[in-house]
Amino acid sequence: MGFQVDSDSSRIVKTVELEYRRREADFVSGSEAVSIERVTSDAAQFLVESTKTTTRTTVLVDQSSARIFASRYSFLFGIATSVVELRTKLQAHDLSVTDRVQLSHPELFERVGSGIRTKVMSVQTAKKSAEGTVLRLEDFANALSQCATITENDAEEYDNASDQEKAVNGYITDNRGIVGNDRETHGLNLIW
Repeated sequence: MGFQVDSDSSRIVKTVELEYRRREADFVSGSEAVSIERVTSDAAQFLVESTKTTTRTTVLVDQSSARIFASRYSFLFGIATSVVELRTKLQAHDLSVTDRVQLSHPELFERVGSGIRTKVMSVQTAKKSAEGTVLRLEDFANALSQCATITENDAEEYDNASDQEKAVNGYITDNRGIVGNDRETHGLNLIW
């Protein structure tokens, strides 16, 4: 069994332009026949200093929906993506593309503000043969760990939850974005 961790920053873009409300001609306003919603990622602009722009064409007609989708694209394309290539014999033969996987290893980076070394990733490719299985896992700019699901009613409280539960579940925070006045919880898979 072996694995390799890489960071893919080739998809980072500063600005996402989302085309919506496409028309052959807009005679009322005299403007272009397509509307564009632009969102700029602060992380891509100030941390990575990217200058790239991507344009996405949609069939949306509502500006608020276009803004939501442009913001989602900006979130996903704003920071680098971790890619893990996992080579096993047949331990992972039952995994398929789009399956969600939790990966823990002492060599993975700690999440900011915590000691959690668990990544939630999605299977991008799965090559299976008699010699073994090779999986390519991707974390989509850490979106699967940053965007939590609301925790089930019968789940453990935040203080009693395991690292694996904290990596997947979201916990309601106070108005400062922390749980139980613990500064280490700020911005970690929490629901504001």
